[in-house]
Amino acid sequence: MIGIIFLAVLGGYILLARLIMKRMPSRKARYIVAAIFILIPTWDMIPSWLYLEYLCKTEGGLKIYKTVDNVEGFYIKDADANSVKRQLIPNYKFQIWGKGQWLDGITYEPNSYLVNPKDTYKFVETGRNGTYYRYYLGNDEKVIEEKVIEEKVESLSSKYSLEGGWSNEVMNIDKLQYKIIDSETKDVLATLTSYSSYTGWLQRALSPVAGKSLSCDSLVIFDVLYFSTLKPVQ
Repeated sequence: MIGIIFLAVLGGYILLARLIMKRMPSRKARYIVAAIFILIPTWDMIPSWLYLEYLCKTEGGLKIYKTVDNVEGFYIKDADANSVKRQLIPNYKFQIWGKGQWLDGITYEPNSYLVNPKDTYKFVETGRNGTYYRYYLGNDEKVIEEKVIEEKVESLSSKYSLEGGWSNEVMNIDKLQYKIIDSETKDVLATLTSYSSYTGWLQRALSPVAGKSLSCDSLVIFDVLYFSTLKPVQ
């Protein structure tokens, strides 16, 4: 149904352009009218695409500015059960290798980065608005997956945090960025960034009929952001 409406609107737009062109007194005037009708839906396509390429090359992907050794744990505002297990259970995170993990175009590329399967944190803290939880492992290694313990805490003890999300840029470009931040100094230790863009306002308005958005080609597994920046205690 949406496709039929799109074709009807497109046909009407072309018909209107032809009617106006026929009323023009000269060939030059007709060319000007044709150019105006072409530019109305397409004027920002090439600039958007070029700016997306520029952002992906200069700011996209994984950037580590500083690494920290012997980190016991860190804070994530929102984390699901699998995310917590990958950070706490030795070898657990490797179960996702080969499947890929998506961050709007950023996914796992074989052999790009190596993370020691024995590297895990002692705890992970989550929560928001004064309601916080700390996750850690019990002592029984034989049933280690069943020993992820959730403990409600009044305040956070983590020195580092993972923050981020979506934001809107100019030229119809959306930015998805996650940061590792020193909670005390507010210094940014690392970023994982992806950009996506519909090539013009018309494609965005008609999505998904007019196609999907473009995104950066950077290939990085999401877990590398914190495991390569905040080195777990050995």
